[in-house]
Amino acid sequence: FEELYYLCINYNTKISSCKFAKVIEGKVIYNEFSCEKIVLSNEDFFKKILRFENGIEMVAWNKLYHRSIFEEEENLFPVGKLYEDLGTMYKLAFSTDRIALINKDLYFYRCLRPGAITNKKYSSRENERIVFGNNMVDFISNKAPNILNDAIIFKCINVDLSVINSMVASNYYDKNMYKRLKKYLIKYISIILKSDISSKKKLQIICCMFNFHLYSFLLKKYK
Repeated sequence: FEELYYLCINYNTKISSCKFAKVIEGKVIYNEFSCEKIVLSNEDFFKKILRFENGIEMVAWNKLYHRSIFEEEENLFPVGKLYEDLGTMYKLAFSTDRIALINKDLYFYRCLRPGAITNKKYSSRENERIVFGNNMVDFISNKAPNILNDAIIFKCINVDLSVINSMVASNYYDKNMYKRLKKYLIKYISIILKSDISSKKKLQIICCMFNFHLYSFLLKKYK
């Protein structure tokens, strides 16, 4: 993380971030990179997180932070909770005015680790992810309304739809949870349909809103 350290020093920022290479079954998959260095406002930085742009994602581990952030901010990485990055990254991003980025793979992430939460099937603890997602949207609504639609779309796809997909993968139907998530998706369907996400993803959300069992059948058949 030496390069991330000097990014913070040279650009006088409290956070720096880099791209990461994925390691799948021992094979390293690198991104295209130019080593370009840029500085973004907190809002532009978090927008890129919400849109998965420039290798920036809702994770803490490919970034470097100034110690003072953790001394000043409260409720970061809540103990005992799953998906704590989702509940923390927006607080970290807006704890400072500017963030430095380098367009280079400086971190290696081993995908599909046994037991990783991204591989886990449905459980009642998925509610923690939903709470974090709702808190993130509420925060953005007050702090950065210009990117509120991006936050809503991120939550609909990467929280709500993902939780429903975990039910499908587990062959488990939590009726109350499904109704709750379906209600949220219906509320924001116009924002989703007007967005620039793929037509395939829009169709998936529409199918999901109609009937869980039909959606489950289609997802398993055409995934």
